[in-house]
Amino acid sequence: MNKVYGFTNEFVAAYPEIYDFDNANVLSIIGSGDQYFTAMLAGAKSVTVFDLNVNAWHHFVLKFMAIRYLSYEEFWQFFITDGLDNLKLYLKIRDYLPSNVKDFFDLVKITKLKFSNIKVKSCFMDSFKQKDYLRMLPYLNEENYYKLQELLKKRKLPNFIIKDFSDISLGSERKDYDLLLLSNIYHWMDLSPIDFKFLLDKFEPCVIQALYAWTRYQEIKEFERLGFEVNNVPAVKPTLYNEGFNYVLTYKRTK
Repeated sequence: MNKVYGFTNEFVAAYPEIYDFDNANVLSIIGSGDQYFTAMLAGAKSVTVFDLNVNAWHHFVLKFMAIRYLSYEEFWQFFITDGLDNLKLYLKIRDYLPSNVKDFFDLVKITKLKFSNIKVKSCFMDSFKQKDYLRMLPYLNEENYYKLQELLKKRKLPNFIIKDFSDISLGSERKDYDLLLLSNIYHWMDLSPIDFKFLLDKFEPCVIQALYAWTRYQEIKEFERLGFEVNNVPAVKPTLYNEGFNYVLTYKRTK
């Protein structure tokens, strides 16, 4: 089973301060889905999502429908307190899931695995506390949660592209976006900073969240030399190594 991220490990609450989401057409990696929910809450017109891991889509749809139909307290119980292992709450949203997503989670249940088994286990992420989630994720503020809930009630599930980012850069999907959210996808690609920039240059003019970094490591200087902007954001987990900051790299693709 390809594992998924239950929640992001990025300080996405800072993104609406860095990027203009208002009425924007966005392309975002799925990851945990939290980039999508942050963009929607910040006023995006549309968000197309992509990922090679189809289980990331299954998890995203589960979270989408949970936000749409569960109360704030029920969502918190299901996704954070119980880490997905709450059959009663799953059954409250099961009938709203598309058949392929429903079949996936039903199969997990039939094989007597816990739903939490689909998630990546990480000492870093497992150490998150309630206050960490509230700082990082705008929609976990109760008022914002219900605002997002109303938005999702009026929305269909987004378009999902099952492709590697390199393949997207070569196809028709690379067009018509105002903003790209790429998380830390660069760390999963065997590319130098200049080769990554070459890949981004294949897209039509837009603003690109190109990399999220937890420390200011040496390669960031090379990105700066190539014209990438670096924004300091509050660290997800302040340590002696990051001096209380994480770093968001932006590339503005111009004509």
